[in-house]
Amino acid sequence: MSDLWSERAQLYRESAAHREGPDLDLLIEWVEEAGARTALDVARVSAGLVAVVDNLFMSDEAEEADRLRDPSHVRNYTVEQWRTMFEGAGLRVEDVRRFDKPIELEPWLHRTGCAGAVAERVRELLADRIEDGWVRLDRIALKGAKG
Repeated sequence: MSDLWSERAQLYRESAAHREGPDLDLLIEWVEEAGARTALDVARVSAGLVAVVDNLFMSDEAEEADRLRDPSHVRNYTVEQWRTMFEGAGLRVEDVRRFDKPIELEPWLHRTGCAGAVAERVRELLADRIEDGWVRLDRIALKGAKG
């Protein structure tokens, strides 16, 4: 892992927005319901419960903002695309929940080293989702099981 990735990983670990919230509480609840064995299964993605929490596709402008803010970003998926991926992997979708995830804008930009004109462009692209220094992201939690 490069130093840049190590630094970013540490910033994410320290970020309240990425270590707490109703979406993450739900993920922990699902894993705990299935028992300790399932946590190992999730880590290996080999059997049992598969639980995912991620950002949802919001718009082409939001995708551009994500790529500018974080060059490692590939894309966000719609709810239907997530369902299709789960089903295509042989998973039965047991639960899907959507969340409105507010994240403090400036620390979010800082975590990926996004600054200057690039950060300003991200703010422009997400202007309709920014209020009082917070950006509102759409999140999804999916619970799937083999079989």
